[in-house]
Amino acid sequence: MKIEWNSAKMADVFDLQMGKTPDRSNAAFWNGSETWVAIGDMGESKYISSSKEMITSEAVSVSGIKRVPANTVIMSFKLSVGKVAIAKSDLYTNEAIMAFNVKPGYDILPEYVYYYLKGYKWQGSNRAVMGVTLNKASISQGNFKYSDSQEQSRIVAELDLLTGIIDKQNAQLKELDNLAQAIFYDMFGDPIENPKGWEVKKMGDVAQDIFAGGDKPEDCSDQLSDEYRYPVIANGVGDRGVLGYSKEYRVGVDAVTVGARGASIGNCRICKAFFTPVVRLITIIPGVNFDIVYLFYAVQLLNFNINGAGQAQLTVPNVKSQNVVVPPLALQQSFAEKIQSIEKQKETIRASIADTQKLLDYTMDKYFG
Repeated sequence: MKIEWNSAKMADVFDLQMGKTPDRSNAAFWNGSETWVAIGDMGESKYISSSKEMITSEAVSVSGIKRVPANTVIMSFKLSVGKVAIAKSDLYTNEAIMAFNVKPGYDILPEYVYYYLKGYKWQGSNRAVMGVTLNKASISQGNFKYSDSQEQSRIVAELDLLTGIIDKQNAQLKELDNLAQAIFYDMFGDPIENPKGWEVKKMGDVAQDIFAGGDKPEDCSDQLSDEYRYPVIANGVGDRGVLGYSKEYRVGVDAVTVGARGASIGNCRICKAFFTPVVRLITIIPGVNFDIVYLFYAVQLLNFNINGAGQAQLTVPNVKSQNVVVPPLALQQSFAEKIQSIEKQKETIRASIADTQKLLDYTMDKYFG
């Protein structure tokens, strides 16, 4: 059966509704019982019903902020563009989030809208001071393609199946991470309390070197062959932590890096040899007392002293003065072998996630592209 598709402007199908931020200087507006969603509250979950900050009924009344009814799709359109969720219950949002209220006369499923917006490629966005943003006018002119509710349900079911597979695979990764941490505690105990009585030393005394990152070198990605492309690394996970590539490298051995500022302060990763760390990153090169895998897990569990009355930051002296337990190297290496086995399982799962994500992207492009 041939599918009949309809197409209209977003403004024709939806009553687009921006949120507000009540006056923060008025204590009577905050710590109430009304859910008030900000971009930081929106993650990977399809549905949202809670928020870190709550507002009062007085804030709603005085500010004139409009309620977002349950089963309405919301989307971030400033700073972090394109985070999407469905309101599981009535809530309110800040001004960086748009609610897509379906107008009377349109039979549109919220789950269909959710996937449509996740896959939508916005055109004509404006570059603001802090990043790419949309506005109500540009969203209004966006195109919305839809079919009857039965076909919408079929599309949603197909996309739910694929996202469900990815969710299960991500859950498997978390379980393996929990297993790795459990093995660490079983073999070494809590690195802060040190119940097994291991030798304790200052990080600066047992690491070969500890230093802060420098300025980002010029990105030479387009000029270099793969053999001479050294990654420039900032704080982040996987490819998101790679800012570009340089002709030279600053670190020629495997090392542990620690986020030094911002929301990702204290985040750790193992960086393979031949890379350049930049600002907001502290690099720890392990000495002869450390296996790098053990060091990575130990550093994650330390309680660093954080400096800064304004923006918190971790400094090289903070890291050097940190106490760290130093179990026998042979035991650390035994732990590393166990982790290597877990990492191989994780690589297999990540590859499967990548394949499933490609299929999901293809399917979304097929329907919404």
